[in-house]
Parts: sequence; C-alpha cells; structure tokens
Amino acid sequence: MNYQNAGMLSPYKVLDMTQGACSLSGKIFADLGANVIKIESPNGDLSRFRGPFINDKPHIDSSYEWHYLNANKRGITLDLEKNKDLEIFKKLIIDTDFLFDSFDPGYLKSKGLSYQDLKKINPKLIMTSITPFGQDGPYMNYLGPDLVVWSLGGYMWMCGDPERAPVRISITPQSYYHASASAASAALIALYKRNQNEVGDFIDQSVQHTGPWFLTHTYQWYEYEDVILKREGGWRQFGTTRTRTLYPCKDGYVVFMSFGGRLGESVQQGVIGWMEKEGEIPDYLKDFDWSTFDALNTPEKDREKVFGAIGEFLKTKTKSELLEAAVRERYTMAPVNHLGDVVENPQLNSRQFWHSNFNKNLDRALKYPGAPFLSSEFEMKYYRSAPSLGEHNDEIKAKL
Repeated sequence: MNYQNAGMLSPYKVLDMTQGACSLSGKIFADLGANVIKIESPNGDLSRFRGPFINDKPHIDSSYEWHYLNANKRGITLDLEKNKDLEIFKKLIIDTDFLFDSFDPGYLKSKGLSYQDLKKINPKLIMTSITPFGQDGPYMNYLGPDLVVWSLGGYMWMCGDPERAPVRISITPQSYYHASASAASAALIALYKRNQNEVGDFIDQSVQHTGPWFLTHTYQWYEYEDVILKREGGWRQFGTTRTRTLYPCKDGYVVFMSFGGRLGESVQQGVIGWMEKEGEIPDYLKDFDWSTFDALNTPEKDREKVFGAIGEFLKTKTKSELLEAAVRERYTMAPVNHLGDVVENPQLNSRQFWHSNFNKNLDRALKYPGAPFLSSEFEMKYYRSAPSLGEHNDEIKAKL
C-alpha cells in the first residue's frame, strides 16, 4: 500500500512528536505529501482533549483541532519511559529525514535522544525542537502558554484599542501556529543545505522569537527615533493625528480609510455621491471641497463631524452592499469577515480552497482549509483522516 501522497515532499519521512498547535509543522509536511508518522504517548496528544468537539461530545477522537492538525498522518503510540519503546523509536530514526518535537528542553537528552545522540544513528537527520523560549537562556525552563509568549515577545502590546489594555490575538494559540510554520520553513531550508553537503541539522525554534520577528518595523522606530509605537485598534495614527479606519455597518464592520487631499477626494466622492442620492447627506457635506481638506491638521472635533456623518450612513448598509459599491465606484473599503463569511467567500470557493474528506471512524465528512498557495505541478489533498490513538501501531512496528 502506498502511504504517501504524490506531492512535493513525497520522498521524505517525518516523525512528528509535537503536541497541540505545534503539530502544524508536521501537518505542513503531510499536506505536501511527506510520509508523516505522528508519535503520541499512550495517553494521547493534548489536541485530542481540546474543544470544540464534533456534535459537542468530548471524545478522544472527536476534537476538531485534532482532526485539522493531524489529517494526512499515520499514528502510533510510544512510551519513552520504557526501554522497549525507546529502542523502537531509535529504529524509526534510521531512515527518517525530519523529526519535530515540542518536549521541554533537556527531556530528550535525558532519554539519550538528543540531536547529538540521534545523529550518530542517522547523520542526515534534520531535527526541529519547538519550545516556548528555546533551548538555552534564562527563560528556557519557563512555562510559555500563548498569552505569555505573545506578551513577552512584544506582539500583544500592539493589539487592541489604544485607550484600553492590550489584548490577546485570538482564542487559538496563534503564537504556536506562527512558530510551527516557521519551524517547517527552517527544516526545509536545512534540507536544501543537506542536499549539498549530506549533513543534517538541528533547528532550535523559540515561540517567543516569532513575536519580535513579525514586529521588525516597530523596533526601527524605537532604535532610531526613540519612539515606542502603540496599538491603534480601529484607528490609524499619522504623527500626532489619528483617523478612523474601522466603521460599524448594518451587519458588522467595514474598513474604510477616510482622509482628504486629491487622493481623499477620489475616495470620498463615491460614498458622498451615494449619500446624496439617498438623501442622507447633511448640508455641510453637499459642497464640501475634499481636495483642500487637510485631515491631518484639522482639529479632531471638526474632523469627526465630517467622518462621523459618513459613519452614520455606513451603519444603514450591509457589508455586501458596501463592498459591491466600493468595487463599482472604485474606492477603498473592505468588509471585516467573520469565520462564516470566510467559509462562504466566493474568491476562496472559486479557487477550491476548502476540502472535504470522509472520516470512517466518525462516519461523516469533515471540511478542512486547503493549502495557502496553489502549485502548477501539485494539488494538495486530504487523502487520510487523522488517526485514532495507536491506529497504525501494528502496521508500522511490524516493518522495523
């Protein structure tokens, strides 16, 4: 039986020993066709116990997170506290190209499974460890849930409204998803090097590193101007002046940049014309000269009088009405899509972004996001459901 999808990475074997959101690194490889074996403890991966659950019934095989992160993988269980399972793992390493783990720093070394130990078995092995703060430094042994690493990495400082406390990006551990994608990229770069010198590599992926890396431009302000930028929320800051970018509408929110000058004139006229056509324009905007309106140097009270009237009009329209008008009249406006909007988005659906795969264990099909890119030579598919606990134990261990 062919266990590999005919994809970009189909020649390669991957062992995925990560937990939770870190499993995204192995998912990326699996979706690109690699032969990925998910290794869990006999108790199961943390994702199995995180909701939401299918039919709202908690079960070891019903977590949506588990199914998303581990489709296209085979799965086995190993107890690294047992010598027998340690030997099985070492046999698996012999012909493995990539190993991903998210154990605490030092744990694998205590079991004789550090990179220095494993490269003696397989000199070409590319091993990637994903931890909150990396393999060294004063924080290396600290616990680092999503909220903590986003905070210590600086990213959380930039999220939320300026008048309120910083906020976490999402209910899902976005810092770990970013770090896992970075880890997968780093491992592939190491593969490029290995193809030249036949030598493996060890990748030390700190989740904290991803925060500062995404905020590179903000540190330039601090380094060269001694300015600590603040979160802007639904506003955009220009020097000492700020202007709205987020407006409520009839069924949600839209992003709309309001400003003056020649460019502002072309942007605003579409909305102003619409307001006038429907008799919703105040007298002071009927003959307003947008070309000479300097939004950045106009007192905030006067500026809000102008843009506030536009905001009141936008409240009477739906997101789809506003988007259709913006495209027709060629001005910049976009709906703030909720997740239901994203699933139904015509652009994503026209490019067949969403995929369905029938899960025999659940006796139903599950819908998954597709690849973040399209290839002329390879089509990413969900060809295997996420494994039940230890589903492929006999199959894989029998071949060692």
